Amino acid sequence: MVIVAFISALVGALVAWPASKLVFHFLSLSTIAFGEIIFVLVSQSPGGITNNYRGMRPASINLFGYELQSYTAILYYGIFCVFIFILA
Repeated sequence: MVIVAFISALVGALVAWPASKLVFHFLSLSTIAFGEIIFVLVSQSPGGITNNYRGMRPASINLFGYELQSYTAILYYGIFCVFIFILA
């Protein structure tokens, strides 16, 4: 997580440096354009690495030998994890 935070800060700085020279509506247009470029790259990724609009999903989640196959079981597992993380 630290590495990803550093990389995202670096990318943000690289984008913000030339954008800081813009004023008024040009700054807002560059922000919108960058957001759209990222959206297109994620939604129509080269090589399909993000599986486009379907997202990246495992075939099933295996938890200590118990396989979570239904969406309800995955939902309860997610709520349980959030609860544990909040307590921690």
